[in-house]
Amino acid sequence: MIIQTCPTPKDVSLAAAKQFSHLAHTAIEKYGSFAVAFSGGSTPKLLFETLAQAPFQDEIPWKQIEIFWGDERWVASDDDRSNEKMARQALLSHVPIPESHIYPMYQPKASIEEACVLYETEIKRLGRPLDLILLGLGDNGHTASLFPHTRVLDETEKLVDYFYLEEQEMSRMTLTAPAINQANHILFLVCGQDKASIVHSVLEGTKQPAKWPAQLIRPEKGQLTWLLDQAAASQITQQNSFAAP
Repeated sequence: MIIQTCPTPKDVSLAAAKQFSHLAHTAIEKYGSFAVAFSGGSTPKLLFETLAQAPFQDEIPWKQIEIFWGDERWVASDDDRSNEKMARQALLSHVPIPESHIYPMYQPKASIEEACVLYETEIKRLGRPLDLILLGLGDNGHTASLFPHTRVLDETEKLVDYFYLEEQEMSRMTLTAPAINQANHILFLVCGQDKASIVHSVLEGTKQPAKWPAQLIRPEKGQLTWLLDQAAASQITQQNSFAAP
């Protein structure tokens, strides 16, 4: 595991964009495509906006990229709560990724149970692990839609599952921990002083994955990187700081 700290959220997004570009070129040279799973949230949105601008907009071979999602609220794709909508507005509408390379989780003509099966089929179609999964961290320790004390935390076989989140009164789809842990690269993006305590709990606290599900993310063979701004990293002792790019 690598823990890296940047001065500001803007620096985090720039560092993440550089890593995204490097991994894209590497995967495309090896496999002919780059398969990445997006996250929702404000920090990934800043990354998407960075990727949609020069130099990344021009240097990344977008036509060879395949877009998945790590999780999604079970709402229509034009709903303001949709991770898909955010990604399309911030990035996908600005780069030439073929629509056939974009795989939304929400399917208007399918039940959520059917959508989970269909999504797992699409992931398996790759014939290899996802090249990169982007993740955020909630202030309750959740990542993707792996929420504390929910049944999806115990899933060991399915790659995609769902559950009904009572506090939000909605269903959510998510890659399971086993699916995430198969990825070649996993990148957490976490910014803000309000995340400092939970970053410390997840990275340096007692192992309690039912309480802090982000602790379940331990890749089998791939590389796990936590990219934090100084505020989010302020309560941890193990970090590799670097200057603004």
